[in-house]
Order: sequence, then structure tokens, then C-alpha cells
Amino acid sequence: MQNEEFTVQNVKCQGCASTIYEGLTKIPDIQDVKVVIETGDVSITGTNLNRTQISEKLAELGYPET
Repeated sequence: MQNEEFTVQNVKCQGCASTIYEGLTKIPDIQDVKVVIETGDVSITGTNLNRTQISEKLAELGYPET
């Protein structure tokens, strides 16, 4: 298992967290996503994680890295 940590912009509510969760769990090999609304921290667990792919997906969803 791998773990990747990101800090992103624009996370304001549970709806934002759900959008991030739903968007990222569509990427193969991502098994879990946790979002801390107050800080914008996103913790991703999975295998063979591609940090660039995840970062691009976050930006596409409207939550670019800080």
C-alpha cells in the first residue's frame, strides 16, 4: 500500500469533499480518499499511485494543489 498526501485549494464543505472522493476513486488503484475540509488536506491510499495523474485530476475537479 502507498500513501500520498496533497493540500488543495477551494475545499469549503462536505460537497467538495464528496466531489474529490468520487472523482479520485474512479482512478484505478486508488482504494481510499480522506479529505479534511478545514485544511484542504487530501490523503490517498492505494497501489501504484501516480502523483502527477492525481494532481491533474484534482485540478480538473476544481481543487488544484496549493
